[in-house]
Amino acid sequence: MRLAIITNGNFSIGFGHISRTLVLASQFLEAEIVFFISKETTFTDRIKEKGYKTVILESFLEKDCKPILDYKPNAILIDSIEEDYDSLNWLSKFKHLFLIVTITLFFFDKWKRFEHLSFFPSMEESDRLKFESKFGPIEIYTGSKFYTFREEFNLVSKKSEEDNNIVTITIGGGHLNGKTKYISEEIMIF
Repeated sequence: MRLAIITNGNFSIGFGHISRTLVLASQFLEAEIVFFISKETTFTDRIKEKGYKTVILESFLEKDCKPILDYKPNAILIDSIEEDYDSLNWLSKFKHLFLIVTITLFFFDKWKRFEHLSFFPSMEESDRLKFESKFGPIEIYTGSKFYTFREEFNLVSKKSEEDNNIVTITIGGGHLNGKTKYISEEIMIF
């Protein structure tokens, strides 16, 4: 299987898109994987550290994305901001050639969606939705079953022995030089 991952991450967008796709890529043990990233991506070294090939694109517009089609992927995974997603709608012309999957943090206009499958993580109960867009049928998987966490967060464990209603939320670790520490906040759920 040949998997093309299209993603973006920099100091204004953040590391979340890159980290999610790295975790997912690690699960495709038998796949050949290439990351297609924007020239603005500042986390290229993180992708290369994991041993993945990267191709830097001038933009996500069709005129700059010939390397994606030349790669001849079986599937494309897109995890980026809405503006990038909109720039990639030209991929709809090639839906018959490969599976297009997205991870969407905001459930924006379903009419303009062009992928086959989309994962929309949320705190809501998990569900599977099907609908038609102007580009054809789409399945969306929503809910908490579809969160993807960075491997580093598995190393952090904090359990409250005193109260079962306390949840620990942990963030951090996204700085390029590792200068940020994990930050934990306990909140009580009533």
